[in-house]
Amino acid sequence: MSLKELPIGLFDSGVGGISVLLEAQELLPQEDFLYLADQKNFPYGEKTGKEIKKLALENVGFLLKKGCKLVVIACNTATIQAISLLRKKFPQTPFVGVVPVVKPASRETKTGHLAILSTTSTSKSRFFWQLMDQYASKRTVYNLTCPGLVELIEKGILEGEAVISKLKICLAPALEDPLVDIFASGCTHFPLIRESVLKVAGRKIRFITPDRPVARQVKNILEKRGLKVEKKKKGKVVFFTTADPRAFSKVATRLLGTKVVSKKVSL
Repeated sequence: MSLKELPIGLFDSGVGGISVLLEAQELLPQEDFLYLADQKNFPYGEKTGKEIKKLALENVGFLLKKGCKLVVIACNTATIQAISLLRKKFPQTPFVGVVPVVKPASRETKTGHLAILSTTSTSKSRFFWQLMDQYASKRTVYNLTCPGLVELIEKGILEGEAVISKLKICLAPALEDPLVDIFASGCTHFPLIRESVLKVAGRKIRFITPDRPVARQVKNILEKRGLKVEKKKKGKVVFFTTADPRAFSKVATRLLGTKVVSKKVSL
């Protein structure tokens, strides 16, 4: 098998990275993908940087053993805490990470007032605050975390009273400001509840997510390195989870709109 024909690997603590996978499949329909959900250690957002680095190394080690030509860290928390280490540890492997979309949100707001939704770990990280200092120092920014929301999304609960209730609480500080015109995602799980976020907002607010830009970056790197599949074929996706494959498959099937059968692995 040539390098071009090797799969693209993605990992996340759970189903959140599927938001990135969906965009990557749309831009790169001929590519094969391996998706690893480290659900045994879900959620990453409450873990220490040291713990996340260890888990990221294990996840990447698994994907590279499977022959992945490029790895997408389809998790904001893991990207922020571990991408530098991963690039140093695996210098021959191209990595694409996901970071909170502070830059585009700051650029596209018309009022200068915006909100960032992220996990606790991301919102407290040095990298996040460097982004804020660099791109949003002259903006009014609401840094919002939503405890328990990622857990609902992981179960496939994307709408309904449970999700709406949590969103009403965590978005309240931003919604009390009539000038807020942008919500930005700092977690790959949150694009999956776009409609619920906009419903709670109840006014004209844009919800900016990183999934499409990340997919474009994957495509650009493959083209620059001559690794993009040129054959006209339909790519396939193989799913792995470190927890219950039946539970993961049920939620992933709903999110992807096609039957998913996953395999359990031990890292």
